[in-house]
Amino acid sequence: MEVTRLAAEVGSRSLHRALLGAFEGPYSLGVARDEASSKAVLLLMVPQDVTAVFPTRIEVAGESVAVIVRRDFKQPVPFHSEKSG
Repeated sequence: MEVTRLAAEVGSRSLHRALLGAFEGPYSLGVARDEASSKAVLLLMVPQDVTAVFPTRIEVAGESVAVIVRRDFKQPVPFHSEKSG
């Protein structure tokens, strides 16, 4: 699958649910290009302590797409600026 086509599909709620299953913690899902084949892959990042098992391939728009799981995601901390008086 082309990177631009997969990028257009990655926002689909049903794709997220199919990939994450019952997992409800923080994560990041994006699109990358496999260096060996130049095919688009899904890049799922979850925190290091997550023990959930995720699929290694998933069907997207009728095509099988590889899923790479990285366990080094750190949830962003909201930025709050203090106003000085």
